[in-house]
Amino acid sequence: MKKPLLYGLLFVVLSTAILLTNPILPGRYTPLRLVAIIAETAVLIKLMQIIISAAQKRRGKVADLALTVGSVLLVFIVAEGIFMVVPQSHSIGYTLASQVWFNRYWKPLNSLGFRDDEPPSLTDGKKVVVVLGDSFAAGHGIKDHKKRFSNLLQEKLHDKYVILNMGILGADTREEYEALLRSPVKPDILILSYYGNDIDVVAMETGLEFEGFTPYQSMDCVSRFIVTHSYLLNYLYWQFPHADRKGYVDFWRSAHGNQTVMDRHKADLRKFIEITTSNKIRLIVVVFPYLADIESSAHFLGPIKAVFLERKIDVLDVSDLVRGLQPCQLMINKNDSHPSELVNRKIAEALYELLISKNL
Repeated sequence: MKKPLLYGLLFVVLSTAILLTNPILPGRYTPLRLVAIIAETAVLIKLMQIIISAAQKRRGKVADLALTVGSVLLVFIVAEGIFMVVPQSHSIGYTLASQVWFNRYWKPLNSLGFRDDEPPSLTDGKKVVVVLGDSFAAGHGIKDHKKRFSNLLQEKLHDKYVILNMGILGADTREEYEALLRSPVKPDILILSYYGNDIDVVAMETGLEFEGFTPYQSMDCVSRFIVTHSYLLNYLYWQFPHADRKGYVDFWRSAHGNQTVMDRHKADLRKFIEITTSNKIRLIVVVFPYLADIESSAHFLGPIKAVFLERKIDVLDVSDLVRGLQPCQLMINKNDSHPSELVNRKIAEALYELLISKNL
């Protein structure tokens, strides 16, 4: 009985260690973690052999039960090892698969700290275009950074322009403005990417409350622990749409309906007009709708567009480019509402036509 107990204890220790570290180290130390999975599998197989061999000498039913339970555990362990390396992005990024995605695809990072190629020399007379924004500009969910609208636009323009992507995950309008002030690069053209949640910081400063995201809210504590610590179960859970972001969307939508918040937000947006005008920088604004429901976005995009249109700033409304397409074509996946590669291609084409038509 000593060997079964020893192998059983070793199996429990390995399983516990793997489950506990899953939410801490997703996407990292993968070879070492796969070795632990293999060791766990080997221990389980050896334990099954010992139990089945001992049980066969007494009763067949015990051996059958041991074989069934062991087989189920074995399949689960192998699947866990497989899904340890399966990436899938999520809008907020708190799923295990999304953290694997970031560790694998969030590159390259250049010397300026942005997800982009190293900028070339800017002293050769080429026009410099800076794409500034949040995760929509940075390409959240786009595996290959060259398939973002900024990089696709660079391909179309060839060597006439140098395009730098300054997308910052989670940035709001004020943070984007500060990034522009800090930038060592003075652009000839600034393409500002705007999404409705760029208002969230000023909304909270004004007093609007956001209670936070609500993942796994429908689960009891035991189920939540298991799902948040298993790559396999976590992946399967997030294959279905959940309402974890609904409170956030409702929050920033309500902010757009609050006059005090909007007045302050518009003042922040006008700073981009002032700084580009004073520095003779051409400003172009790309406004993104809520891609899961484009038609409902008009009420908050209208006032934002008006801020720029009243100053004769070029505004590219993505709603006009993708109207008629299904949400599944527009978003990365059902739990990641960032723009798909198709949307990025359409934006690049529209920007190219705009630059050529304006002879910029």
